[in-house]
Amino acid sequence: MNLKETINKILPEDIKVKLKEHLAKFSEMPAPVVEPVAPTEAPVKMATEVKLNDGNSLSVDGEVAVGSPVKLITPEGEVEAMDGEYATEDGTMFTIVGGMIAEMKTKEVETVEATVEKKDEMPTMMAEIASLKTELAELKETIKLTLSAVNTIVETPVVEPIEAKVEFANMTAFQRYKASK
Repeated sequence: MNLKETINKILPEDIKVKLKEHLAKFSEMPAPVVEPVAPTEAPVKMATEVKLNDGNSLSVDGEVAVGSPVKLITPEGEVEAMDGEYATEDGTMFTIVGGMIAEMKTKEVETVEATVEKKDEMPTMMAEIASLKTELAELKETIKLTLSAVNTIVETPVVEPIEAKVEFANMTAFQRYKASK
């Protein structure tokens, strides 16, 4: 009996059916297409430093705009900027989320563009999140099923090894004695 036949004999029929269903399902799923990004010779962006009211500074990669990565410069050194609002010496308010500028407000004019853009993207992002949650739940179910199959195989007792017969015809008395022990 080969390994495949042995495993098929060990696994319960319901697990084999479910494994085949999951395999078919994942075989039909299209692989995510990732578009390669062509290397470009972009100009090197310099960091811009913005002084805050508390004496610290924000270091902004490139131009100061919504979506730009931000670090906080303190007397101890450069650290990740925590999510929250930061006020500059000139009265500009920065809202930082996830290490990036999410919103900028100046005393004269508030920046509404970022809020409008985010509201437009929200339904699409929520649909993607829901889809990913469903896919993750399916993957978890498949992993549980696979592990249960593996567990069944592992828990199956191993057959006792078959010992080879020893032929005594061409052995000396000492060899026969040693082989019998």
